[in-house]
Amino acid sequence: MFEQFRLNRIARRLKRCKIVKKSNAQLRNAKLEVNGKVVKPLDYIAETAKKLPPIAVNGKPIDYVKRMREIYYRNGLKGLNLYVEYIKLRTYVEKKKRVELLNSKR
Repeated sequence: MFEQFRLNRIARRLKRCKIVKKSNAQLRNAKLEVNGKVVKPLDYIAETAKKLPPIAVNGKPIDYVKRMREIYYRNGLKGLNLYVEYIKLRTYVEKKKRVELLNSKR
């Protein structure tokens, strides 16, 4: 239940996140520091998307790279970080539900 509250809270924060006034080229050429390394945002997005487990919604797998790029270009790094946090928590909740469902069938 607490996880669901956190999911709703992150989703609300993502909706209220301000739109970035920089151009896509400026955002693409920005530099981020991740674990002590300086990387470009699109490289960060690609690496983060590889780490996320594949999830299918209505029979179609989620394209994390596409979604993360859209959010980054619209909301900047703050929105991207919120989305990654949301996906990680959502995956945890879904796995927990699946385990509970399997245990209840036994």
